[in-house]
Amino acid sequence: MKLKLIYENIVREAKQVGILYHYTSFDSAENIINSGYIRGNKLPDHDSISLSFTRDKNFHKEYREIGGDKGGLLEVRFVIDGNKLSNKFKIQPYAQTGYEKGTTNFESEEIILAPIDKDIRVSLKDYTISVDFLYEPLRDYGIKKPWEYINNINKVKKMGIPINIVDKNGNPVSRKERNKFGNWLRINRIVS
Repeated sequence: MKLKLIYENIVREAKQVGILYHYTSFDSAENIINSGYIRGNKLPDHDSISLSFTRDKNFHKEYREIGGDKGGLLEVRFVIDGNKLSNKFKIQPYAQTGYEKGTTNFESEEIILAPIDKDIRVSLKDYTISVDFLYEPLRDYGIKKPWEYINNINKVKKMGIPINIVDKNGNPVSRKERNKFGNWLRINRIVS
């Protein structure tokens, strides 16, 4: 009876963070995929390291300046199991000045913080539900190196992580559009 009571308390106390998203440019996503980790960076207004996520699956719909990616080009979304992540890391709400709840710039941000001398590394294999390539920025196929795009998709697949190509609403693009894009990648991979 005591064991059952202890188990029920642990289950009740488990954090329910839900789904989190880590948005980035294709170049930054390539670095993440090659290393196998999403890593933290120095937080601008703190003397600490942070790793940012959002609960907003439509974060890419607004123009953004994130990290070193000036220009707001968000091309890849890592979908993270926040519940599982919260078992290892303390996740907390965060809002930079001007991005607080109730403002038009609200980002619904969640972060992991660590002292400046620590490293935050979130394993793709352990915490990633899927990697979503956002179709809107790709529609004009402004990819400079199509073979790198294909190689990165294949690396993610080898990790056993599902890949999605999604529209501006976060929904899978049609088979016709996926095929059109896939054909474009194949042709340019051979030509490039």
